[in-house]
Amino acid sequence: MSFVTKAFSFFNLNPFTFALQMVASSILSKVFAPSPPSLATQTPEPNPGSRAQTPPAGNNKLPVIYGQAWTGGIITDLSITNDNQTLYYVFALSEVTNTESSSVGGPDTITFGDIYWGGKKCVFDGTDLTKVVSLLDPSTGESQDISGYMNIYLYRNGSNNPVNTTQSAIQVMNQTGLTYTWNGNKLMTNCAFAIIKLKYSQSRNLVGLSATNFEVINSRSAPGDCFLDYLTSTRYGASIPLANIDTASLTALNTYSNQTITYTPYGGGSATTKRFEFNGALDTAQKIMKNIQSMADCADCLVKYNEITGLWGVIVQSPTYSVAMDINDSNMIGPIVVSPIDIANSFNIIEVKFPDGSEQDSFNAATFDLAELNPSLLFPNEPINKQSVSLYLTNNSITAQYIANRMLEAAREDLQLQCEINYIGLELEAGDIVTVTNTNYGWSAKLFRILKVIEKFGDNGTVTASLNLSEYNPAIYNDYNVTQFTPAPNTGLPSPTTFGTVYPPVITAQFPSITNPAFTIRIQTSSAGISEYAEIYYSAYQFPNDDQLIFAGTTEVQPGGSPYVVNAFMPDVQLFNIPAGDWYFFT
Repeated sequence: MSFVTKAFSFFNLNPFTFALQMVASSILSKVFAPSPPSLATQTPEPNPGSRAQTPPAGNNKLPVIYGQAWTGGIITDLSITNDNQTLYYVFALSEVTNTESSSVGGPDTITFGDIYWGGKKCVFDGTDLTKVVSLLDPSTGESQDISGYMNIYLYRNGSNNPVNTTQSAIQVMNQTGLTYTWNGNKLMTNCAFAIIKLKYSQSRNLVGLSATNFEVINSRSAPGDCFLDYLTSTRYGASIPLANIDTASLTALNTYSNQTITYTPYGGGSATTKRFEFNGALDTAQKIMKNIQSMADCADCLVKYNEITGLWGVIVQSPTYSVAMDINDSNMIGPIVVSPIDIANSFNIIEVKFPDGSEQDSFNAATFDLAELNPSLLFPNEPINKQSVSLYLTNNSITAQYIANRMLEAAREDLQLQCEINYIGLELEAGDIVTVTNTNYGWSAKLFRILKVIEKFGDNGTVTASLNLSEYNPAIYNDYNVTQFTPAPNTGLPSPTTFGTVYPPVITAQFPSITNPAFTIRIQTSSAGISEYAEIYYSAYQFPNDDQLIFAGTTEVQPGGSPYVVNAFMPDVQLFNIPAGDWYFFT
């Protein structure tokens, strides 16, 4: 890939002449090229999905979330009670955007969606919104009761902005019995975060931290607004003053992105969606220019910089355009240098990688072949070349396909030229659409986009403009119907860690009058999972804790150790030597 940055250069024509040239404006964008035959020496790019929980480290950096995204969070603090029974974990989730400029509305609103613990959805109490009453396995529909063993406290912007509680984070982390507590300086400024309170329970398999996944929703999702935030942020972005941002171009990008496109749902019919909307996370450990390019990819726009005005902005790529100038023999100086398409170095297959929002942003990828989409654009005997692009802020297959098709067809328009025109070229700017008329090449008002404008000032007072141009075809950006991916069918293989409903034991017979009084108990296997045997307990309490359970025995293991089928009755168990009294039985 290559990037063009602002630059000045001076050169000597001869001992008696002197001239200056300046890059007045340029497009800063990735130049796509096919992958080389060997990838052994290349560092693979991280996939855009599957943002896992991050352990504590001094060099962790918070992601920037725009729109809706899933994140595992970063463990930033921990405390435990004196009895070693209850843990308090602090998870930093994301930066709070738009916190550095009150002139554009103040901090963005962060809200929270679903939360998963160990792959199971947390179901909250209807009154105490911090209390997790059960864990729901989405693959089986089975629910595990953990009421009283887990609380999750959510904070949208620092310790004093709770979402589902009236307690500040400092109050939560100052509970009686904690070995380590927070003081008033633990403000978690400009951070969306969560505190998970976990009570130890071996019987409920709550013995430590499991993989977490939080759905975080930022009110800022319009591409132009996200560009403005990232370009101006001094904390996680490019730290460009607002005065140096072409806000009009960002507004134009918002307008274009907010228009709807039509697609075909996988079940048939017709539906619409916004053309572009950001839903994902930016890795702030990456270089700023890489993140800016990722944002441009997800809105299929170009990033530009004007040296004269000092403005950064974007170029909306759409089928509508206006011609800034016709370049012809009347204003052209010198020859035209043409770089025609090199079919050996132009990709015709594109692989898009994106976080799938329907699967908690797990990594997804799709490959599109020009031979299937539009074979008329292929050249005879063209070699197969593949290009990969990661769409970090695109979380659905509709937009991913839409962008992939535009990029694939845009790669066909690879005719580039350089020319020099007189002083009238000072009116032009990178991104402008111009026409080129030249009889030698048979061009009559052929469309080109300006990639770079270099102003030249001669020692004799002449002023000219050197232009780098790329062929422009507005038809590339026409909307076309996309068919939504059909969800892959479930294999029907249950998770080996899933355990369904555990039924209460049934007393089928009682023998209180025999010499050694006994009970006969029948156990039914759970509704899901693998059951090899069952343990039987009794207690004087209806809702005992682990210390109030008395072990009574186990059921038989089948010959060969084969597990029982689900919802089946195991061989009856007869219990002896149970003391007189009123007892509750458990399995």
